[in-house]
Amino acid sequence: MKIPHIIHICVFLAFMIGSTGIMMSERQEPIVTDMTAVRDLCDTLPLHPIEGIWRFPDDHINVLILRDKRIGATRSTSYSLYVVESEDTRLHTGDIVGKIIETPDPDKYKLSLFTKRIGGILSMPYDCVATLRSDNESMVIKTPKIKVKLNPLAFFSNFWRIARITVENPLTSLPAGLIRIYPS
Repeated sequence: MKIPHIIHICVFLAFMIGSTGIMMSERQEPIVTDMTAVRDLCDTLPLHPIEGIWRFPDDHINVLILRDKRIGATRSTSYSLYVVESEDTRLHTGDIVGKIIETPDPDKYKLSLFTKRIGGILSMPYDCVATLRSDNESMVIKTPKIKVKLNPLAFFSNFWRIARITVENPLTSLPAGLIRIYPS
């Protein structure tokens, strides 16, 4: 069974540099039943630029991003990511797979993706930065990077310390993120 790409990276990095603690997605009545119902919901609500249906293209998961509190005078600055459709059989329609929190920069958000299921609830968030592009049609996710360089040639003569071989894969420069599906 293939583990979703971005979630797999987040689990690994959370293990390597530690998590900020255990935070769990809350259980609640499912508001997501299928793509048609979610589109109808999006058509009836006034939406913030990040709200709507988005796709994680590397993971083949469609999510609904929706503001957490829509009732009352206080404006919520957090959003939940609900699974709408997923090829991963471990994720169910309506699962909350993450949270987005606004930051002082209107185009950057703190994105917490849940990396583990404890007692049937997704938990163990891994924090990333999501940047909304100027056209509001995509978000780029940046995760912390761990870089280790070892030079085994340092033990050899001076010539071998100078010569270095590196290989660059252009696919690694492609950004990870989300693409807006609806409304667009």
